[in-house]
Amino acid sequence: MWQDEIMKTTTNLLLPNKAFGRSHGNIVVIVNGEDGYRPLVDEEAIVASTPRQLNLEQRIDYLNSLIGVSKAQRQAMEFGSMFGWHLPLADPGLYNENGVIVIEKLKNI
Repeated sequence: MWQDEIMKTTTNLLLPNKAFGRSHGNIVVIVNGEDGYRPLVDEEAIVASTPRQLNLEQRIDYLNSLIGVSKAQRQAMEFGSMFGWHLPLADPGLYNENGVIVIEKLKNI
């Protein structure tokens, strides 16, 4: 399983190999260094086991917590998968613990 795996991206940032994310109202898998996302395949059993009373964002947070992915890492991975892993916003260090960009840090780039 990939819970503890860590990989360096092309910008030398520490990000997990995989994270759960959101696309078009569905839970998807984001793979470090890959453009776009993957549909759930091997992870379907994990997703099916999440508490149903949680909304979609809460379910994604729950799943990422199971594999040790922070909200900052998720946001950085979502950005990297959509716009490029080489860009500064693919750095989890620019986000706070809630996955929100910290403008002051962005200004220093």
